[in-house]
Amino acid sequence: MARWDRCGDEMVVGVFTQEEITTLRFCADAVVRLAEFGLRGCVWVGGGALGIGRLVPRGPLTDQRLVAIVSDHLPVTAADWEIAWHAVECLNDTVRAARRVAVTLPMADAVVVLRGASDIDAWCRLIGDVLVSHDPHRLMIDGEKKATRTVILLRSLLPELLFLSWCLRDERELVGVTGGASDQTLS
Repeated sequence: MARWDRCGDEMVVGVFTQEEITTLRFCADAVVRLAEFGLRGCVWVGGGALGIGRLVPRGPLTDQRLVAIVSDHLPVTAADWEIAWHAVECLNDTVRAARRVAVTLPMADAVVVLRGASDIDAWCRLIGDVLVSHDPHRLMIDGEKKATRTVILLRSLLPELLFLSWCLRDERELVGVTGGASDQTLS
């Protein structure tokens, strides 16, 4: 299980086993492949001029793993057409986050350095996307399916990363408020 610690104002260091690093790298690669598979099924519509138009799926998403990823970032009541409309943007964000996580994973050792809230956010997004795509029908939540070691690892990482992300943002806001107030002189 990972051990996290703050290092300075912005950095967070995590120590993993080599097996966990391999699992995380596999998850990042798998999500990129899945999202790119979904993006290959899209078509350009609405304009011949540069900058006019939009890339959209050919129809409603049929791969339940992709539907789960996209709908997880939308309101619960999102209709099929809304899921399809937001699929390109969402899947591109998923690919960016997974690639960012892959860059933070070490090749030789098992120490991960996250350089701020944006790295932590990418990890949170990847973990969430892997969890929902791994169980698109939410069977593990209802207790009908046993969690794998990968799911257990990801579930153990998410709460602490969310807390660290919140702490970094909260501290930045406090510094901004304090910094502004301390510059004022009283008369």
